[in-house]
Amino acid sequence: MKSDGIIVAIVLAAAGLLLAGLAGAGAVVYLRGRAKPPPPAITTPLVTPAAWSDSDSPVPVTSDDPMRGDRNALVTIVAFEDFEDPDCGKVETTFEDIRKKYAASEIRFVWKNQPQTFHPQARAAAEAARGVFVLGGNTAFWTFHDRAFASGPYALAASNYDVWAGEAGVSVHDLDSGLANGVYVSRIDDDTKLASSLSATATPTTFINGRIVEGAQPIASFTTIIDSELPKARKSVASGTPLDRIYVTRSKENFGVVPKSVSTTTIVDLAVGSGAVASTGSQVTVLYVGRLDDGTVFDRSPTPFTVQLGNGAMIKGWETGLVGMRAGGKRKLIVPPQEAYGARAVPPKIPPNATLTFEIELLAVK
Repeated sequence: MKSDGIIVAIVLAAAGLLLAGLAGAGAVVYLRGRAKPPPPAITTPLVTPAAWSDSDSPVPVTSDDPMRGDRNALVTIVAFEDFEDPDCGKVETTFEDIRKKYAASEIRFVWKNQPQTFHPQARAAAEAARGVFVLGGNTAFWTFHDRAFASGPYALAASNYDVWAGEAGVSVHDLDSGLANGVYVSRIDDDTKLASSLSATATPTTFINGRIVEGAQPIASFTTIIDSELPKARKSVASGTPLDRIYVTRSKENFGVVPKSVSTTTIVDLAVGSGAVASTGSQVTVLYVGRLDDGTVFDRSPTPFTVQLGNGAMIKGWETGLVGMRAGGKRKLIVPPQEAYGARAVPPKIPPNATLTFEIELLAVK
């Protein structure tokens, strides 16, 4: 009987050791599992701001647009931009200086997409930035935005979008999935259509409480408007306009478009060059894009071409509109029918009595 008891005791002791060993192994597995938890994927903004809408402004914006500054700021700057456009990089530096000069309660910035078709990486960058905004909110968007512009146009690539999104705290898996499935395409299209309806076909185009500034202008071009708008906005508040209606009120008062019936070509310098000045008789080498009123591109130069001013080879709007332009500059010409093709149609895209808009880059003057 004793031997039986001894055998039972040994068996029980062995079983206890086995169970203890299994428990210890389980603890090790548990601790190992706890050592490197998978990072959480951000699929919604960390902080969801209250929805708001200024959609009844002539330059409509809502809480579905990336915004810097206070919702109720006295002056709203809406910028239509292209991540690949060097001029947008220049204006972003100006915007940074403006943010240093004015309080967030005075100025807010709203981003709109206007990727140009002649910039091959611009569209993909816009979609990636939109995805970061949807997944991570305003803070994530501006982190991505700042990294993209700081890195420059040549850094625009899917691999970098993933890096910048990760730095912004957004799930790269979720972003790539959305991009692969075209989730963000429609919003880029909507912004582009809005830009066209506002005649904001060049980038950057900025609206300051509805007042347009085209191109990468010096900071004075912006602060002059801002400084005139701030007292008007404060006066409007003192008269009883709610802060959240200031932008709509001021932009409705300020907004205007170039009249359809202009009799001469309207000239807007988008960037002033530093080279030789074009004059009648000069040979000019240019690149250009031509658009109709609805934004339809009817012509563009695939490569630079050279033509002489004043020899009748071009429409009158070009003959006069390029005079005084410096090499290295960019100019927008809004050419009325009488200085273009008049009542004559130019198949297949230019209808009769068409006002034509050209964005022209002057490469050289001889």
